[in-house]
Amino acid sequence: MKLTKAYDIKSKLTEELLRNSGVIRKSYSIIENFSYSNFVGDPLSSINGIGLGFNNHREYFIKVYTEYDIRFNKEYIADVFGVTTNDIIVSNVGVIKPLALTTSRIRPAYPGLSIGHFKVTAGTFGCVVQDDEGDFYILSNNHVLANCNNCNIGDEILQPGNNDGGTLPSDHIANLFDFIPLDFNGINTIDAAIAQPIDITQIQEQLPLIGRIKGVSNPRIGMKVAKFGRTTGYTTGIVTARGVDIKVNFGRNQLDFEDQFEINSNNGKPFSEGGDSGSVIIDFDTKQAVGLLFAGATGSSTFANPITTVLNNFDLKIA
Repeated sequence: MKLTKAYDIKSKLTEELLRNSGVIRKSYSIIENFSYSNFVGDPLSSINGIGLGFNNHREYFIKVYTEYDIRFNKEYIADVFGVTTNDIIVSNVGVIKPLALTTSRIRPAYPGLSIGHFKVTAGTFGCVVQDDEGDFYILSNNHVLANCNNCNIGDEILQPGNNDGGTLPSDHIANLFDFIPLDFNGINTIDAAIAQPIDITQIQEQLPLIGRIKGVSNPRIGMKVAKFGRTTGYTTGIVTARGVDIKVNFGRNQLDFEDQFEINSNNGKPFSEGGDSGSVIIDFDTKQAVGLLFAGATGSSTFANPITTVLNNFDLKIA
């Protein structure tokens, strides 16, 4: 498409779909199929951006941004404007928010925000997971949600975490539901815990700048990955090692972990810093979860538990 035509279509779609002023929005034929989630309402409200892109063939195309996973009927829009479906690209980017708010109190809360056991400083809300009965939980580390085993099932979880101003009872978002105990004398494979929200409508599963997680896979060396965490926000990196056995300092104790994987930044900026613990590591290309961040070295290395090991220990799946 030439720039003039692309810009004209973009402007009309902005008025129709974002400003709610036209007849196209009134037609639900722009949504082919919608998988309902507890976290969303009107599927049309998912459309949160319209833009222009430029492809390798030096032609412009229309880019439609969505907040949730919907199946956008490109054929319908293409027919209305007399273009092809290749002229329309749909990108699920998730919630568009100011990125400086990761340590603030936000409702509904989403992955990447500050969270923690009421006696813990602060970590990261990793993602939303689900059991076979349809119940939802917040996934993060043991040392974030379960205070390194120094806890009781049912303990209050704060969003934001303690160090970010979270207090009881106003910031109480969930209760500790289960955790895998850290073994201070043996070998550990994961650092993980889950908390049950006190109100399911007060959480959502979309990751900022990433969108909804699309299943799980195994990390592989050379894989480009991304995460969104409480401290450093959105960062990208490369998986640089698998099957890593490490010793991790937990205060005065050094714990052994086996079969972890390493991530290093691919742009000179830190992939993670303190407070990012609990972030879910995402395959940049497929948006599948591959790990749960739990540790970092004083240099540039970040370490994560394979996500399949984490989920299998709780018999859960990504929501």
